[in-house]
Amino acid sequence: MSYFAITQDSRITDAVHLLGDAQMIKKILEQDIIGKRDEILHFDVKPNPGNEYMDYIESHLPIISNRLKQLWLRYDPKLFFKPVILLDQTVMRQEMYWLLIPDLIDCLASASAFHKNGTVKHLVLDRQKIGNCKVFKVAGLIERMIVIRLDVVESMLRRGFTGFQLCKVEMENG
Repeated sequence: MSYFAITQDSRITDAVHLLGDAQMIKKILEQDIIGKRDEILHFDVKPNPGNEYMDYIESHLPIISNRLKQLWLRYDPKLFFKPVILLDQTVMRQEMYWLLIPDLIDCLASASAFHKNGTVKHLVLDRQKIGNCKVFKVAGLIERMIVIRLDVVESMLRRGFTGFQLCKVEMENG
């Protein structure tokens, strides 16, 4: 089975931009997020009358639309999400989204190569270490990399989700 790294689509110039999200998410991750599962997070967005609210918004962690969340849960019911409200106070608009707290999978293959600063030069994942995971974050990287299995990607493409780009990830061990 093939896997793809997902990132926000950089070609969308009016993509909604969260303000102060990195600090807020870091604070959330340091707290007991499991115990506060239903607590709704609020993020202000950069005021722009042309803001485009896509299905996949990349911040420190992925923030996804309700529609995309429902699809991902069909493939992996154990995925953990926190509810998020995106607020554009200048136009009094609020949108419901979900912050994905992905499983961290230690699946780097020995063939992976890194730059001197520790960032990825050439990424290779070990298929056996991934097991049956369908949506996960790669452990051991400086970069935030969310990886999705081919069947999930195909389903997303068939349903016309927006706001993401995909890059096939090289695999070893089968």
